[in-house]
Amino acid sequence: MNYPDIMIDIETTGTQPEHTNIIQIAAYRFNLETGDVDPKYFDQCLMPLPTRFWDEDTRAWWSKMPDILDGIWGRMKPARQVMEALTLWAVTDNEAASALRFWGKPTHFDHSFISSYYRELGLPNPFHFRNAVDQNSWIRARYFPEEAPRIEKELDFIGDEHNARDDALHQVRVVLEAYERTKGKEAA
Repeated sequence: MNYPDIMIDIETTGTQPEHTNIIQIAAYRFNLETGDVDPKYFDQCLMPLPTRFWDEDTRAWWSKMPDILDGIWGRMKPARQVMEALTLWAVTDNEAASALRFWGKPTHFDHSFISSYYRELGLPNPFHFRNAVDQNSWIRARYFPEEAPRIEKELDFIGDEHNARDDALHQVRVVLEAYERTKGKEAA
């Protein structure tokens, strides 16, 4: 099965892609056209890079979710190892790595962070910026010129919000629901 679409969600120590750390990366491969979701998801946590810092506002925000943060700390691996594993996982079972579609909510956050890690670690990035799809913009475009419904609020959230694995799966469900609801609209 080919899964050209990859929804990635990250948890971080701040909002500055070049200066703050990613502490969790989770992703699901899916096929937008068929609606299939690969049950073999990616979910790994990263040890902080010494070149980056923890934003104090974000530290205070995380202090409100100690159980989720403790779960992340307990699974941390070296960043290089995680990024190499993400690449290997992403291209497995895909015919052309160059055709991978990186999905994020929003891409300017997730893709920027992921790209900064590949750059800093000197690793090739399998997710080309031209193939990055912003979930929110894509949904708005599917409904344009009408207002898009708040599908993410309509669907029950399964798991823990701000656990990247559960967030990524919810985002896939939202995209697939939006696609299903708007099929055929582009032909009209």
